[in-house]
Amino acid sequence: MAIYIVTSILISFFLHKYLFVGITSGWIAYGIANLFIPEWAAAIGIIIGIIASIPPHSSNN
Repeated sequence: MAIYIVTSILISFFLHKYLFVGITSGWIAYGIANLFIPEWAAAIGIIIGIIASIPPHSSNN
């Protein structure tokens, strides 16, 4: 499991900044959720990872 975590974080670090933030946030959310509701941990990690990977919209207002 540790190999998957480290590999995904390293690959995302070299690909794109927001992907790195998303992957890292997803793994953290997975770890926390796994302590309390393990049956939902994967879904929560994926959802948080996707949301965190979306870059913010720049506004010129």
